[in-house]
Amino acid sequence: MPTWIERWLNWMVRRGSFKLVQRKPTPASEPAPYIGRWYLIRLPEWLRRPLDLPEELLLHRFFMSDPDPLHNHPWDWGRLILSLGYYEQRFLTWRWNHKKDTDHHERYQVRTPAGWQSFVWRESYETPHRVQLFTTASGEERPVWTLFWHWPRTNPKNWVFYDEVDGMLIPRAARPEDDESKRGQRVGHIFPRRTTEGRA
Repeated sequence: MPTWIERWLNWMVRRGSFKLVQRKPTPASEPAPYIGRWYLIRLPEWLRRPLDLPEELLLHRFFMSDPDPLHNHPWDWGRLILSLGYYEQRFLTWRWNHKKDTDHHERYQVRTPAGWQSFVWRESYETPHRVQLFTTASGEERPVWTLFWHWPRTNPKNWVFYDEVDGMLIPRAARPEDDESKRGQRVGHIFPRRTTEGRA
């Protein structure tokens, strides 16, 4: 990575436009880096609404794969893979109301910067998926850089995690940390800062 980019990222960290999300790889392990989020741009409503543009642009660095259950998002979202790539776990067919009318088949799709699916402008918040990083010969996961953007919140259930039961996606109960009052708030438009610690 060029030195000037490293300095810019470090400056973003110092000014509060960064959050490191951690999670436990196993219940018995210590928390470890999961995703680094640099909050780049937050568009004002008067600018984004007429053109239906995303609300916020972030730089992501995945240090660890998503946890096993598939999840959706609180908002429509898009992404551009900048380095290496990863496997994306999805279901070939599914229904939001979870009624079984066809067989569900799990599949992994390879996403790389050179692949045509490395860029997604807008994905529905209802789409469940999971990111699984590539690994080295020794089994260590390989970090990935992506650009990530999202529209205003549209999912009343916030983040939803799913279990696959008899060919259906069954949502888990909402987690306590998904409470809206505990979410970190950001102010400003260009290089927004975080004012509280919380899930973004």
